[in-house]
Amino acid sequence: TVSYTVSVTKVNVSEVVNNTLGEQATNTVAAVTEAVQAANTNAKWEQLNVAVDTTKKQVEVTAKSDSVNYTGKQTVSYTVPVTKVNVNSVVNSGLGKQNTVLDNRTSAASAVHTKYPTLNMSEVTVTVNNEDANNRTVTVKARQNSDKYTGSVTLTYTVNDDYTPTNDRFLEALHNAQQFRAQQNITEQEVSDEIFKDKIYKKILQEPDSSSNQLTLVGQKLVQDKKTEKQNTLVEQVLHKFKAQREAKDIPSEHLTDEKLKEEILKELKKQPNYQPNELENKLKTKLLDCFTVETTENGKIIKKRGYQEVDEQGRPIVKWNSSNTWDKEYNNEKMPITSRRYKGIKDGQPIVDWKSSDTWERSYHLIEEDKIKIQSRGYQEANGQDNPVVDWESPNTWDKENDDKGNTTKSIVYQYQRLDGGVVEHIVNWKSLNTWDKVYNDANKPTQSRGYLGINGEGDLIVDCKSPNTWDKEYDDDGDEIKSRRFKGVDGENNLIVDWKSSDTWDQEWVFVQGEGITLKNIHYQEEKDEQENLIVDWTNGNTFDLTITPIDNEGKKYQCRGYQGVDDDGNPIVDWKSGNTWDYETDRDKNKTKNRYYKGVDQDGKPIVDWDNDDTWNKKYDVNGNTIQSRRYQGEDKDGKLMVDWDNDDTWDKEYDINNNQIQSRYYQGEDYDGKPEVNWDSSWDKEYDIYGNLKETITYDEFGNKKP
Repeated sequence: TVSYTVSVTKVNVSEVVNNTLGEQATNTVAAVTEAVQAANTNAKWEQLNVAVDTTKKQVEVTAKSDSVNYTGKQTVSYTVPVTKVNVNSVVNSGLGKQNTVLDNRTSAASAVHTKYPTLNMSEVTVTVNNEDANNRTVTVKARQNSDKYTGSVTLTYTVNDDYTPTNDRFLEALHNAQQFRAQQNITEQEVSDEIFKDKIYKKILQEPDSSSNQLTLVGQKLVQDKKTEKQNTLVEQVLHKFKAQREAKDIPSEHLTDEKLKEEILKELKKQPNYQPNELENKLKTKLLDCFTVETTENGKIIKKRGYQEVDEQGRPIVKWNSSNTWDKEYNNEKMPITSRRYKGIKDGQPIVDWKSSDTWERSYHLIEEDKIKIQSRGYQEANGQDNPVVDWESPNTWDKENDDKGNTTKSIVYQYQRLDGGVVEHIVNWKSLNTWDKVYNDANKPTQSRGYLGINGEGDLIVDCKSPNTWDKEYDDDGDEIKSRRFKGVDGENNLIVDWKSSDTWDQEWVFVQGEGITLKNIHYQEEKDEQENLIVDWTNGNTFDLTITPIDNEGKKYQCRGYQGVDDDGNPIVDWKSGNTWDYETDRDKNKTKNRYYKGVDQDGKPIVDWDNDDTWNKKYDVNGNTIQSRRYQGEDKDGKLMVDWDNDDTWDKEYDINNNQIQSRYYQGEDYDGKPEVNWDSSWDKEYDIYGNLKETITYDEFGNKKP
């Protein structure tokens, strides 16, 4: 029996399939696949795979693995004609009379949509010009990427200043705002009824389902902002005086910061809002400034602070020596701290030093090179029999550091005890401590190299701990952002550090800005191996390899899109892993609150991502004017019209309300829908609370299973 073979010369797919398809009337996978096959009837399609990307408008034709006639692949491009219409053919007259001044946020878009319901609002931008009260305009402009429209049109409108809505929620909110204004001693001239009406009505236009409380908060926030504005004037006035007195007493600002002064002023104003400037100053001066004394010495100065517990028979304050507010600190002539003392009591009229306190230490400074200073700090144990302190070499306050001429710490050393033969104990450098390291800085004072250690070898050379969190290299761009990070796992034969490519702290980053499309952060991790040319190979399946794109949303917020990957296609393009924890979208509002979060579980036949509605991190949320989350929604999916179907049984679907002082006053959970398709409240998990204007709880209301108030 003699066997033989017949050689077959395979041809590349590109020789039998054209690379262009031309215009297509329908952009679906089925239609485009049929068009490709019809345009290349000479191809044996049973031996070819066809993949259509409707987003990129490309078709990839690839030879099957068992194909007898073909090898390789061909990319076929096509177009889908889009006929755009000018916006002015849809929007062709003014907006007429409006009940309120329109703004860029929502009311203008709502007014345009009401007047021109056939206009696709997602394809246009709406901007308002209210500078001329006699010629208010709204400009409707086609978005740059709009598939439907081109051009722009400017509409005029007028405002009915006498209009007052009769909506019950509106009237209730207006009344509550007026009442709150009176309670806060704010006049109608400072916050007028017209401003209340305008802002409350705009809220109704923006969010028609807003509760009475949400509308009330709009007016109350105006009052609160005005009160804060007035209060800030008083705060700045008193703060300015305290800062001048602090400087006059030569108290270092690190011991009495601007933030601390302001915090104490605001705290006092919360107790008594109607202070006059001199009253507030006198009230706080003793507490904040009179407790400090400054003594000048030959070497610098001593700052003394005293905390008090009560007064003696003559009305003089008695020092509380074991208070955290009682201490002495000495500075040299260069204003560097050299001693710090805390106390634990008093004996024979002399304070007793608490040597074990973390606030008791001494420091010295030595110029070791022209541009380098060595700092030595020592903490202590209890004093010995002669009342001399004994250094605690393992104290957090015992260390040596070296600083360069720019103040960057280039070396840090801490110590530990070592017991020698014969029971003798000595101190040695603790090389393995995370507080022992060396660092190198660039001209922008950014650390570019850090080394932790294992110890010293027989030749007296330092042994680098390659796996230490303190051992790394970094690079930065011109803006000071990190663009490269390297961690290590060992050394080679020439004692060079070996990069740990598997470390989550080994990566490259790049910020890419595209005009009109936002900014993208590319975070890249690499494989252990390199290619034949010794180039790094991206590890696309690594969870730390991702792209994060940030784009603005009509000046109202931002959209964040993150994409993780599962590998690359035959052309080397990364393939999105839609099930990855690194693949998600979320949106924020103008106040940076996260309003929408989406995770995915794959793509449909048209290549569009499929939302994973069962994911705990897929939700929508709303916020009140103070940033409190007032609504959370989980979903079952979308109906046939694309409308979201709320999952009313989910524990993460709820509504909450807060008062102007951020106290939660209402909580509502749900247990499905009733016969009319409306959400049914789970009264066992719901409650109401009432607070007075000072934030004190007055009443908590709970309910039985039928929604009746419990006694």
